[in-house]
Amino acid sequence: MIWIVYVAAWISTSAAAVAGMYLTGSAWCLWALLLPALYAVKNDRNDEENKNDKG
Repeated sequence: MIWIVYVAAWISTSAAAVAGMYLTGSAWCLWALLLPALYAVKNDRNDEENKNDKG
């Protein structure tokens, strides 16, 4: 279910870029769409469960 984080990032960034283009009238706001492409979310849930089982 880690993909929910990526979906939320793309949707919120897209909404911000559209709002920025509407308010400023410039397409420079589209550069913001590069930000979600740089996100890296790591799922440590399995590591935490393994640590709890060992100790």
